[in-house]
Amino acid sequence: MTAESDIAAIDDSGANTAGEVRTALTSVLARGADIHVAARIYRSSDQSLSSSVDDKIDFNAEQFDTDGDIANTASSRLDIQDTGYYLVNGFWPWTATAPNDGWRVTIYVNGSEALMARNQSSYPPIYGSGFVSGILPLSASDYVELYAFTDGQSGVSARGGASAHTRAYLELIRLA
Repeated sequence: MTAESDIAAIDDSGANTAGEVRTALTSVLARGADIHVAARIYRSSDQSLSSSVDDKIDFNAEQFDTDGDIANTASSRLDIQDTGYYLVNGFWPWTATAPNDGWRVTIYVNGSEALMARNQSSYPPIYGSGFVSGILPLSASDYVELYAFTDGQSGVSARGGASAHTRAYLELIRLA
């Protein structure tokens, strides 16, 4: 439900009861008129990735979802409820890379690349991370996913776990 639909529930003819108007306005105020909703999903354990393949990060836990309908851990994605401009961030910490392995982390919208960051692993070879961020115009019913790629060895993992600073995540906040 959006602020527009909540407000539309108030009939212009004046046939609504005071309780119906109060309910609709409370819903609009609680949602902040659909501005500044935020959500984050993350990996709670390591995920093994393949070499030279864009692997979707399988997010299996929700850290927060102020809207209640954005975080979709069953599909490992964020489901957009309201059209607007969103700041989208993806973070992929990994293990088991070698020096000079190339990597990229990509935000996909509706199955297509939208934002990408890439680089080459440096020494020491064991740990690294990639971060991608940008503002995207998104529409209601769009979905956002995070993919990771390395051209090095198989078995590179997307890190997960209890520590917020060492686990893969995908997050967004609606700006307008």
